[in-house]
Amino acid sequence: MNNTTTHDEPLQRELYFFYGTLMDRSSAQVTGWICKLWGEYPVLLAGPTDQIVLGMACEIQRLTDRDRLFRYETSVYRIQACCIELRNGRPVIGKTFVWNGDLEALREDSFELREWVMNRMELL
Repeated sequence: MNNTTTHDEPLQRELYFFYGTLMDRSSAQVTGWICKLWGEYPVLLAGPTDQIVLGMACEIQRLTDRDRLFRYETSVYRIQACCIELRNGRPVIGKTFVWNGDLEALREDSFELREWVMNRMELL
């Protein structure tokens, strides 16, 4: 019997909250968090208990997908458990990527995905 695992094996259900450039529509939100900008990219930080960040929830089902996601996010982010409120109002426990870098590198500003996409298209 082979005891090695492959990275394409199924995971136990892992629900992630995405915001910023990984969000293609608003379908979920988290409360108690704020967004700041690192260059042109939004980052998530703990915030006031009544602050809401819109995003989307996505279930990651395979180790290869989770590994790819971790490589994309790099070490400037860390995984944090969070309560995700789905569009139907149901709260679920999930995970999100929060800022793990120097707070001095961040600035106060808002992020609009539509504007970000339009600006990127202008560069092409």
